[in-house]
Amino acid sequence: MITSLSYRARKSSQKTGHFLLVLAMALMVCTPAHAVHKEDPGSPAKKKGPGPTGPAKTPGTAPAIPSFDDLFSGDPGGPGYDETSILLNVQRIGNTEMAAVIKGKTVYLPIVELFRYLKIKVETTPGFDSVTGYFINPETRYCIDNNRFQIRYQNKVLQLEPSDLIQTETNLYLRADYFRVFGLNSSFSFTSLTVQMSASVELPAIRELQLAQLHRNLSRLRGDVVADTFIQRDYPRFRFGALDWTLNTTQQNNGISDVRAGVALGSMLAGGELNLSLNYSSMMGLDKRQQFYQWRYVNNNNELLRQFSVGRIYARTTATILDPVLGVQVTNAPTTYRKSAGSYRLSRFTEPGWTVELYVNNVLVDFTKADASGFFSFDVPLVYGSSSIRLRYYGPYGEERNWEDNIIMPFNFLPKKEFEYTVSAGLVQDSLNSRLARASLSYGVSRIMTVSAGNEYLSSVKSGSNMPFATLSLRPISNLLMIADYVHSVKGSVMLSYRLPGNGQIELDWTKYDPSQRALMYNYLEERKLSFSIPFSHKRFSGMTRLLLNQILISQYTKYDRAEWLVSAAYKNVSVNLNTYMISAGAQDPPQFNPYIYTNLSMALRVWKGLTLMPEAQYSFKDQRILSAKCVVEQYLLNRGYINFSIEQNLMNNGFGMSAGIRYDLSGARVGVAASRYNDIYTLTATASGSMVFDPRSHYTGLSNRTSVGRGGISITPFLDLNYNGVRDAGEPKVQGLHASINSGHVKYSSRDTTIRVVDLEPYTNYFLDLSQNTFENINWQIRKKTMNVAVSPNELHQINVPVEVMNEVSGTVYLRDSLGRRHIGRMEVEIRRADGSLVTSIQSEGDGYFSYMGLHPGDYFLGINEKQLRKLNMKGPAVRKIHIKSSGEGVFVDDQNLEISR
Repeated sequence: MITSLSYRARKSSQKTGHFLLVLAMALMVCTPAHAVHKEDPGSPAKKKGPGPTGPAKTPGTAPAIPSFDDLFSGDPGGPGYDETSILLNVQRIGNTEMAAVIKGKTVYLPIVELFRYLKIKVETTPGFDSVTGYFINPETRYCIDNNRFQIRYQNKVLQLEPSDLIQTETNLYLRADYFRVFGLNSSFSFTSLTVQMSASVELPAIRELQLAQLHRNLSRLRGDVVADTFIQRDYPRFRFGALDWTLNTTQQNNGISDVRAGVALGSMLAGGELNLSLNYSSMMGLDKRQQFYQWRYVNNNNELLRQFSVGRIYARTTATILDPVLGVQVTNAPTTYRKSAGSYRLSRFTEPGWTVELYVNNVLVDFTKADASGFFSFDVPLVYGSSSIRLRYYGPYGEERNWEDNIIMPFNFLPKKEFEYTVSAGLVQDSLNSRLARASLSYGVSRIMTVSAGNEYLSSVKSGSNMPFATLSLRPISNLLMIADYVHSVKGSVMLSYRLPGNGQIELDWTKYDPSQRALMYNYLEERKLSFSIPFSHKRFSGMTRLLLNQILISQYTKYDRAEWLVSAAYKNVSVNLNTYMISAGAQDPPQFNPYIYTNLSMALRVWKGLTLMPEAQYSFKDQRILSAKCVVEQYLLNRGYINFSIEQNLMNNGFGMSAGIRYDLSGARVGVAASRYNDIYTLTATASGSMVFDPRSHYTGLSNRTSVGRGGISITPFLDLNYNGVRDAGEPKVQGLHASINSGHVKYSSRDTTIRVVDLEPYTNYFLDLSQNTFENINWQIRKKTMNVAVSPNELHQINVPVEVMNEVSGTVYLRDSLGRRHIGRMEVEIRRADGSLVTSIQSEGDGYFSYMGLHPGDYFLGINEKQLRKLNMKGPAVRKIHIKSSGEGVFVDDQNLEISR
């Protein structure tokens, strides 16, 4: 049942006891002190309460004010209590309206209804002679005996007074304070008719809510959330949707200057994604290798061909290719994120304080911030199929706002009996116009083993253009990952990764190179790696340590050794990073070991309200002196930018430098200016970047300070569906007040045209969209489909029209007429049927007989009591009532539809 403010106002007027209580309190406040009747101290005491002809009166004095017991005693010949509805609030569960009995100053709660709400096993006899069941544990049975007035629970008997139980036609009520026997403590507020209840044990209802929330979270992680409706992608012939722009200028006093400008266009063409990028530099001009153009068609529902790309392609080659590749790529690998078991730790360095985002197959799965030395790490979840790992960096200020790193994931697992292929072919934009072709085939043998094979061809490789390869990925146990890779006439390698207890990790990597290979830019003989990392934490601090050993055999006579030990920790507002390096290069036979050891110490101290100090120093153990020192000061500006100042001294070459910069995020652009000096070189840099989003269907142009090309969005338009057909027709107006929430992107509300736009979403990804109607200006405006699974396309705002239906309301009261007279009766099943006899809904009357339902379309309906319930209670129902709902954009309320039953 959907309640409304008008419903609660109408309903409260029926609560006679509550009304009398408020009236009595008002009388007590408003009655003058001299008008209150006082007993004569010398006269004998009088009994309180009414006499045969009513309360005694004294001439010239006001009548006595009724007590709480008088107010809630009901009619003089009635049952002595008031059956009404209260608001029950159970801690950790929520609120619900429930029937109750108020007698004097005491509240009685319905046993069966309360226990069913708390998911406690409960059964009752037809005449409410007893209520039985068990409390949480089947062995802890209970019995509330209405004949003997007893509660038997846990081999104990609690004797009740006859007044502690109240039986009505449809309920058995127990005094609220006796529920403490079951660990249910409650308090009752007369002014608000609210019962606050808490439990000393974990109730089944709480456990059920926790499990339901856990299942919802797991479903969202797996991508199998069940929504009310699914909005599929569209494949337009042509639609222009996004534009990115960048401008960067650098000036130096020695005459060197450079101006860089770039513009990128994103659109949809023939159902696919078309991205074009033009980049210009005053020093390099229009270098063809710096331009980008690609058309890509994606359909994850086609198992044979899911992706087709033309233009600049990214091919996972074994051979070293430093220039762009123009060609064609086809694959049946989906763009969706399919998580497998296990994870792989990825560690990198960037600039201190930079934000790094991790994308797996174009899905943002995690983000972090680099520490004081620029170190960051991710536990990359292993996914089924080919993994495209991408890191996106966001710097604090300066020449470049962001760039991307594409990383080859060493492990490749597929579900059992699943086949995946990727075929690429094209020309390398190098001086030789090298021809490239690569085909990779993978098959999931079992849940723990995947095999891959294929061939790579590169015409410029002199040692052998054809390079057949094979790969085995194995997960023998849950914490161990193994991969063996062989490329004919190039290399062979084995890698082991073991996850230790405490989230530590050990990695072993061994690679043997063919001495005659020319496919790789380096010509090593052998490479060995050992890595160990483990996080640590205490109550007040946390951190991570990593040890990396790397040995490269350059030739049979020369080797290169490198070791790195990193300790990174954080305590409150202070983070510390200590990174020690050892480098040794020399002869292998006879062995020579002449290490050079140095360490970097960096710190970040968040001092006060966005002010951060970042000192840094480098020390050489061999030279036994400080090599360099640096200090950076940053101050955030209103969470939209910050000022940066740094000073550094290089003691090795007597270099001295200092710099200052400011970066600020406007709503439609990011701007920054930086000035620096290093010895006699002065540099001034200015940057600006932004983007524009276009939606021609709604005539919308939006500005953003982030990139928009290649990204997607959603445009939500709520409208009043006057004819209830779910389609926006001419004359159906937009409505305000809809609220949308989503687990990614940025939600923008437009007060001008009531449209809600969600921008900066990853394309080819399904998002779970929640719509809330609680902020509509009219309570009768309702949405049927409140959750949506939306497939997002790149370079466009996916248009979604949300129909808002006008739900009309009907209400009334059920009365019982018998030998005691005419009175309210609760828990009666009221049926609402259409003109053809089909059932719309069945609702239950509340304790005071009131019923209400909102959700009727215009038309004719019939109201009546459920016949099976009437026969079971040996009652006779009223004649069926006919109502008519008129069409209205504001909603219709039909009240006073009273139904009377009799014995």
